Amino acid sequence: MRKAWGNAINSLASLKLTAALLGLLLAVLALYAREIVENEWPRIAILTALTANLLANMSLRPRLLRRPPLALFHLCLLAILLLSVGGRLVYYQAALQAAEGQRVKLSGVPSHHGPWAPARLMDLSIKPLRIETLYWYGDNPKSSDMEVELSYKNQLLVRGKVAPNEPLVHEGVRIYLSPTQGFAAIFSYSPSTGEDISRGAIYFPEYRKLSQLQIQQMTVPGLGYQLNCTLNLTDLFSDQHAWGLEAPAGTTIRISSDGEDTDATLPVGGSLELPSGELRLESIVRYARITVDYDPTASWILLLLMLCPAPLLWQYMGLGKLHRQSARTGSSRQRGAAGHANDTGSVNAAGSTSRAARTKQ
Repeated sequence: MRKAWGNAINSLASLKLTAALLGLLLAVLALYAREIVENEWPRIAILTALTANLLANMSLRPRLLRRPPLALFHLCLLAILLLSVGGRLVYYQAALQAAEGQRVKLSGVPSHHGPWAPARLMDLSIKPLRIETLYWYGDNPKSSDMEVELSYKNQLLVRGKVAPNEPLVHEGVRIYLSPTQGFAAIFSYSPSTGEDISRGAIYFPEYRKLSQLQIQQMTVPGLGYQLNCTLNLTDLFSDQHAWGLEAPAGTTIRISSDGEDTDATLPVGGSLELPSGELRLESIVRYARITVDYDPTASWILLLLMLCPAPLLWQYMGLGKLHRQSARTGSSRQRGAAGHANDTGSVNAAGSTSRAARTKQ
């Protein structure tokens, strides 16, 4: 039994297995990057196997762990692997679009998350209060920021400012802002059947100087065909001074359809009678692309990655110092041996001379 256990440990500590697992991990990461694989279990399984491989190596080489630098280095690697496994189990990431004044619940947003991601994240909601983008000389964004509310089950948790490189952080949840924004049309729809009024936002493409075609399709419940929404927006760009992304007064939206007798231009507050109900344009506001990220292990992993080279540097400097001390000790011994040889030679020569003198007498 002990022999079988030893063979299993030796096989698990194999360097060939380490290389194979690292190659497999790189292949799986490439598949994740191309969104071919979305399930987290393959990555978790490979990281767990690498953790077991490192533990087996450490158990078979206890002499290495007696050196503080090498022990610290292996412990850092072990902590990074364990945190990576834990992070993949509980992480959450979602990308969404949110218009000013509109609350977006994360439960209705497509996301990537681990199998043990906290369920409370699904009950969070985000509401941008103000979105500002300042451009300078054309369509180059100079600065962007957003004031946002983060709520849990409609109870406010935190309100703060978000910029592209300055996320809002609350209990491990990070909210990031994209540097580019666009316009959103807020509509309300009253069905002719007397059902409750529904509201929603239509997000137009991000506004660009070379691509100012602002067209988006909209689906109305019970209508049976899609509507084409065109934002009638005059050129906002200025090559002379800074300007902010904001829809000017009088901006309208043209509502049309392909193959149907629907063609109208709506100002803010205007409405359109459809066969299935009434469509009303409530406002035209700015929207932002927001990323929500939750990974409580990311900061610790980054810290450990920064600390990992330190033990190796410590070991290298210690070996260099030991080598220099050994060289000095060796030189001293050589000099001592040479001196002893000279003294012995002198004594032997003196003895020979005295014996020769006595013989002559």
